[in-house]
Amino acid sequence: MQKPKKVVIDTNIVIFLSRVKPGKKYKPEREAEFKSIEKLLNAVKEGKVELVVTPRVVVEVAAGNHIDGGLAMKFLKSNCTLAEFTMSEERECYRLAVEYGKGKNPAIPGAHFTYQKNFYDALILAQSAVLGLPLITNNTKHFSNELQIHRVNLEQGYRNPNLKVYTSQNFICEFSV
Repeated sequence: MQKPKKVVIDTNIVIFLSRVKPGKKYKPEREAEFKSIEKLLNAVKEGKVELVVTPRVVVEVAAGNHIDGGLAMKFLKSNCTLAEFTMSEERECYRLAVEYGKGKNPAIPGAHFTYQKNFYDALILAQSAVLGLPLITNNTKHFSNELQIHRVNLEQGYRNPNLKVYTSQNFICEFSV
């Protein structure tokens, strides 16, 4: 049996996955997005994809736990693996997040993160980079440059030199899951 493809998922994907109902009718403008989420969920159930969450994603889900009656946290606990970082990896995550947040990292030309507003998105991106795993997010506002670039040439020393950022639809198409 083939090993599942490991992917880091952003907070919005955890929430989408916890709310998707197979066969449900969605608003026409959101239907393709939810269909891709259904396919991702099926790939997880079939063992083709392993969902990884970073500590920052867990914090965000916990902070909003009261909104959905705990659905997202229940989904996270039963379907996701929590990424663990050594102290030096954690320092690297914060260093990268600050660089991404200031838009100064040459690995992401034109990164538009604004430090105060989007630092936590930059941290999730940095944690994904340090893990060497692709990030799936439907946050097209804060990750627009990364989604357009698709491949980011990172500095040497990472587990994977290519960081990929996908929307759920792009991931489903590229990996045919």
